[in-house]
Parts: sequence; structure tokens; C-alpha cells
Amino acid sequence: VVGGLAVTGRVRSALRTLAQRAASAGLRTELLLGEPTWILPQHRGRLLQIVRKLREAPFAGLHLDLEPNMLDDSPAGTARLLPEFLETLRAVKAVSPWPVACSLHPRYLTEPTGGAALGDRLTELGVAPTLMIYVANPQRVVAIARPIMARFPRLRFGVALSIEHTLDREESLFSFPEAERASRIAAVEQALAGGNFSGLALQPSLPWMAQWLERR
Repeated sequence: VVGGLAVTGRVRSALRTLAQRAASAGLRTELLLGEPTWILPQHRGRLLQIVRKLREAPFAGLHLDLEPNMLDDSPAGTARLLPEFLETLRAVKAVSPWPVACSLHPRYLTEPTGGAALGDRLTELGVAPTLMIYVANPQRVVAIARPIMARFPRLRFGVALSIEHTLDREESLFSFPEAERASRIAAVEQALAGGNFSGLALQPSLPWMAQWLERR
């Protein structure tokens, strides 16, 4: 059982059907797993168990949203947790049949971890990061992302923007009119296009998704 769902042949068949339909629409189907306690050694095995249970599912990739700051956002906590975060990524890479990516706050990429910056360690592991830049001003998003992407040119970077109703207007695109929201998203994409930029990820909340579905 994974997340309350028995991984039966019927479930695997349904996942294959979903992946095939997504592919026909030009979409990739990835497995997203998120729980910060999986960073810790005593809970890491639970994450590995889930990955092993689903390894035959037809996903195109595995994305981990573990967020060390959810456990301890202090400098001491960061120094303690980032090595454990890397150990979790190494362990997952060893059992995952898919490429592995992760979401991270931008400040973590330059943090020293085992004698090198975390970005260098991710390069060695072959784990692609998505920078969680929850800022509504596109110029500010680009100003944050560009120096990090330039410092680690061998990493492929995604950038995540927020469309969540729970965040302030300065952090989320939720409260902007649709045309303005689209313009700001396009401005970020155009400014970062090329090089080691892999694309944008949008983090929505249920109210925005409900609005989006109503218009379709």
C-alpha cells in the first residue's frame, strides 16, 4: 500500500493509461513526492519504500519536494540538514528507475555542504533543482535566478512561481488579472530562455484550479 492505495495490477494499468493519454497531449507524467521528515535518517526508509513500490509505474521522472526549512530554518539547522538531504537524494537515486529532480529555496544552492556548495553536490549527483522563487515581480525573479544558474552551468534549473491564494500579492500571481498573470509568466520565461534553464513550474492552489476549470 502506498499513500493508502494498494499498488495492484489494476492500479498500474490505470497509471499506464494516464501516462499514455498525457503523452498524446504532449505532457510528461512525473511522480511528485513531498514530506520533509524523509530527509531524516529514521524516516528515509519510508520514502525508499514508496519509490520501490512504484518503480514499475510509467512515470517520466521523480520530483522530490522535501524543503529542509520546514524542519529547521535556522543557520544551525541548515548546516545539519543539508548533508542529510544529500544522503536522501543519493539513496533515492540508487533505487529510482527515473531521473530525479528536487525543489529547493534558492539560498540553499550556495550553502557549503561537505566542503562544496550544495549546487556542486547536486551537479555530481545529477539531480536537477527547481528554484522556488515565490515572487510576483518578474524582474526580481530573474535577478534571483540568473546568478545561481550562472554559478552552476552544468545544472539544469527549473523555476517555480506561485499561484496560491494563501500568499501575499508580492509573493503570488493569484490576485492578478489573467492577462497580467500571463504577461508576468511570459516575461520570466523569455528572460531566462536558453542556457541551463529547463522551464517554469507553476504552484497553484485549489481556488485557482477551480477558476481555471470553470473557464474550460
